[in-house]
Amino acid sequence: MPPEMGKLAFQIATWIILVAAVLLCFLERGTAERVITEFSLALGLIMAGAVWWLTRGSRRRPEGGWEE
Repeated sequence: MPPEMGKLAFQIATWIILVAAVLLCFLERGTAERVITEFSLALGLIMAGAVWWLTRGSRRRPEGGWEE
């Protein structure tokens, strides 16, 4: 994955997480809006985790290894 694409995807995931977290402070429990917002928060966390995992796995290992 190109670094710019990973950075953009992580920024989008961060925005989803922040907006959902702020909205959760103001929504009443048991409402449909709260459930959708909780789902959005979970989706943002999954997306951020997936981007982190994909970008971490795509880094190239130095020839001598990580230890020096």
